[in-house]
Amino acid sequence: MLSPLLRGQQQERITQWISLSAYVGNVLFAMNIQSTLSGTFIKTIAISIVFIVSFLWSWLVPAHVVLAEKMPNPGFHHSISSQFQEVQHYFNQGLLLIYGLNGEAAMETFQAAIAVDPNCVLCYWGIAYALGGFKSTNLEPHRKQLVATALQQAIAHQSYASPAEQAWIQAFYDAFQGVTSVVTAMEKIVSQYPNDPDAATLLAMILMDQVKWQLWTVKGELTTIGHRILLILEGVLGKYPNHPGALHFYIHGVEPQHPEWGIPAADRLRTLSLNVAHLVHMPAHIYVRVGRYADALSVNQQAMAIAAQSASHYPSTSLFSYAYLPHNYHFQWHLAMVTGQKKLAEETAQQMVDLVDRQLVRQPGYGTLQHFLALPLYTKLQFGQWDEILTQSPPPIDLMYWRGVWHYARGSANLSIGKGEAALQEWHQLCHLIHHPDLNPITMWGVNSASDLLKIAAAVLRAKIAVQYHDWHRASLMFREAIDRENALKYDDPPAWTTPVRQLMKEVYDSP
Repeated sequence: MLSPLLRGQQQERITQWISLSAYVGNVLFAMNIQSTLSGTFIKTIAISIVFIVSFLWSWLVPAHVVLAEKMPNPGFHHSISSQFQEVQHYFNQGLLLIYGLNGEAAMETFQAAIAVDPNCVLCYWGIAYALGGFKSTNLEPHRKQLVATALQQAIAHQSYASPAEQAWIQAFYDAFQGVTSVVTAMEKIVSQYPNDPDAATLLAMILMDQVKWQLWTVKGELTTIGHRILLILEGVLGKYPNHPGALHFYIHGVEPQHPEWGIPAADRLRTLSLNVAHLVHMPAHIYVRVGRYADALSVNQQAMAIAAQSASHYPSTSLFSYAYLPHNYHFQWHLAMVTGQKKLAEETAQQMVDLVDRQLVRQPGYGTLQHFLALPLYTKLQFGQWDEILTQSPPPIDLMYWRGVWHYARGSANLSIGKGEAALQEWHQLCHLIHHPDLNPITMWGVNSASDLLKIAAAVLRAKIAVQYHDWHRASLMFREAIDRENALKYDDPPAWTTPVRQLMKEVYDSP
């Protein structure tokens, strides 16, 4: 399995192909409407163009290259206008992968469909959507160009599409061109085709993306747009209770504040036996929140096994490798931590470290990878492995969040062996890092900042130091500050702050 749109030479090739295809499509379209010209001349030109395209396609995508692995049975269906059963299969698979947030694999799947049927209009739409075309204002220039050419291809081939497919294409094309917003465009499709569950589900997905998946306030109140999203998804599930996309997004919608609402959705999604790792994993988001830890671990490990089958096909700098795959490991680590499985937590933390690309971690926007590197320290903290913490080498100074966690861990370890002054020195070092301007841009996938997490760590460490010196007033104040900061974090799962501060407060009550 390849990801040519996102990798060096393959990216160049597919860019050239899409651009060429768009040009050819426009030429053929123009020729089609100029019926007054000589029929023989048109046929000659058309045959020549088809020959050239066929030749270049064979060069761009050699026969031995497999664009996508075909799932035995996607377990999902959305009818399209193609006479090829294989293309229908690929489209079902591609849309399912979109619902599973695996854009790279979805894109490859739609490319494979186009290789069989170049007139598959919705397959071009699929490429555009998988590239992030529904949020064109935030796209990198090269992605934006690829989305534009894919949508141009769809427009050029829309004579092969059904009215519903033409509506999809035109709506997204207009949105991409700035004629209308993507939400308005999607709303138009939903109003035209109210019995299309995928149109409604994609509208909910787009709305969720616009609010960065935050449907609830930090006070636990459902936002106006959050209420709308849940109504849309509940409407889909009322008619199509096993719709994988609606089940997925509904789970995300309710898990922060009312995970019990999502239990039926999680159980149904679990029984669908889909072959998309993230969809198999998703019930774990509900199960862990309602105490069904064994079920959470089971479905998550199934998802890890599915994802592992594709891992070797992606470079370490791909979205699959630095985000999609690690999420399952991160979840397993979290489950091991909350259930006290020390060996599993240690093994999984090390696996997370091994997944991190050491060059990528230093680039802007990838601060979350520092969190992955810090998981072994958080594990040792949880299980009281003080000697191992104190003998661990310091992380590179430029990886400031990881370095901050190291100071926090060393401070806690020194306290455990009665070295209050050494712990205080670590606290000072931690505070120095917190105020360093280079720490500010680092976030956990744009949800919570590294600075906010280290401020919690500093407050907890200072509270622990106060406990050792029997300064109960300061300890109480600092623990309260840590709790307030933890409460202010945006919801994320696994939680950005690994051990609830309220659990750490037991030291106040355990002290003489």
